[in-house]
Amino acid sequence: MPHAVVFLPWSKGEDSQKIGALEASMRTEIRYGKHVKELREEHGWTQEHLASIAGMDVRTVQRVEKDITKGNEALMAISSAFGLTVGELGRKYWIAESRPLQALTIRKGSDFAEAISRASHFYSYRTFGDLCPETDAAAQPLIEEIFADIWAMSPGEPELVQSWCHSVEEPLDQLHGLGLQILSIQEKRDVFMRDRDGSPLPFEDCSYCYFVIMPKHAVFHLGGSGSQSPVHRFNDQCTTAVTSILSLQKKPEMIGLAATAVHLIQLVGGEDKLHWCDSCFPRDEEGLRAGWAYMEDIFGLSKEDLLRMISRSEDVPIIGLA
Repeated sequence: MPHAVVFLPWSKGEDSQKIGALEASMRTEIRYGKHVKELREEHGWTQEHLASIAGMDVRTVQRVEKDITKGNEALMAISSAFGLTVGELGRKYWIAESRPLQALTIRKGSDFAEAISRASHFYSYRTFGDLCPETDAAAQPLIEEIFADIWAMSPGEPELVQSWCHSVEEPLDQLHGLGLQILSIQEKRDVFMRDRDGSPLPFEDCSYCYFVIMPKHAVFHLGGSGSQSPVHRFNDQCTTAVTSILSLQKKPEMIGLAATAVHLIQLVGGEDKLHWCDSCFPRDEEGLRAGWAYMEDIFGLSKEDLLRMISRSEDVPIIGLA
């Protein structure tokens, strides 16, 4: 079964200190609309009445209240109507921004250190899709062993991180031996937390490190049968694939998921029935998305060996989904 745990490595006291240090650097913007509307309603005025006092048309008042316009003349007239200066009319707002996503396939223990250096405030992990019962039974203890102590990892303690990375090498190798891999996605964005009195506190560059476990050659597309979305690998070099995987972490939706592109092609009845991501599945010399080169890569067998197995109606070894 899919498994997900989220950890918060900082104590509340440490959070408050870090938030205080970051508050000064977060981007701010002066806005007027909300305060204008509040003042107008406090006075019991309609937009038409404020427009009449300020000597402007009602559409200008509407645009100011929606922060569509910040013309000096309009703001001066409205602030004068309330007996205020333009500076007193404005309010400072912190602007939450997101940073470009990063992703990394965890091939060895030291790759965890790189992922942690990119994002370490919150961690989560989950299995993507339902694995075959035998694979799931063998994988779950390894997954739990790998992630048991990740909550304690911080870039500020490199020796601890290095020791932990070394400790997970063996279960990580065993997980790879089951035909599974781990993709990590790092997200940084500004968020707002609540102080004890309920007031918002800006937290700049809050970072989230997501780990997704799936069969090594698994493919997916968003949407159900007949979807127009492109087929992706779990590819750390494809921005669209990474963005799609992260969106599924936050808001589950229907997807098409298969152990390999070959399985997906068989399911729908042909390669031409699918839409393909050019980054994840570039065309080969024969113009195919999942041709012999792809099959040699995923099965670890030569074209001749594959043809021999197919002619003998033998099963091709592959870790699949339930």
